[in-house]
Amino acid sequence: MVCVPALCRRRETRGCWDDEAVKPRLCLYSVFSDVTCYKADEHAMTAAEEGEQVPLPFSCAFSRQSGASHVVAVANEDGKVHLIDTLKMKDGCVKTWQAHVNAVFDIGWVEGENKLATASGDQTAQLWDVETAKCISVFKGHSCSLRSLSFKHNDTNVFATGARDGHVMLWDCRSRPMKSGDYSESGCYKPVNILHGVHSTASAAGTRRPSRYTASSSWCIQLYNTVL
Repeated sequence: MVCVPALCRRRETRGCWDDEAVKPRLCLYSVFSDVTCYKADEHAMTAAEEGEQVPLPFSCAFSRQSGASHVVAVANEDGKVHLIDTLKMKDGCVKTWQAHVNAVFDIGWVEGENKLATASGDQTAQLWDVETAKCISVFKGHSCSLRSLSFKHNDTNVFATGARDGHVMLWDCRSRPMKSGDYSESGCYKPVNILHGVHSTASAAGTRRPSRYTASSSWCIQLYNTVL
């Protein structure tokens, strides 16, 4: 949803809102009212085999590599990542690989490189070489499904993940993988910093969220300053 603030600023500069008037509360319908998708820009997802249910796409992100901004990665509920060339009218999917055994909820491209990271329901994040579809690194530390992932601005090594365990973890691709201890899986990386319980309503590992929160549709955004 990083595009929402940009679209709001675009509407302001076009004079959609009077500077002296009180601006309305953020409404996704009004923000996206100027956005149009043409038939030629639709890229349908398909099932692995005929007759099977088409897996739902959970996340997508455009490449941040120079000359490849037309390539978008789409991740879905069966753990696969699809690369789509949006310049192609037909057969736009140019590559597919099985990234995780569980759903992939978020994707983040490495700035200026042909690499991307995935955040999955299998409680891990993974860094991928897109050219070969090979896993470069595995990042393990969360105790619940990972739901979001984002690289630090102008940094190709540091990124953050958020998960249903209520923690935000910071990772550095330059760190050394663990070989023993709590992160016993060979080759897995541990977080370099952890923000514990950043949201009090987040469900802890092995517990269920109180019922009074299940019907809530409100969003809460909290900002943190973190030093690696």
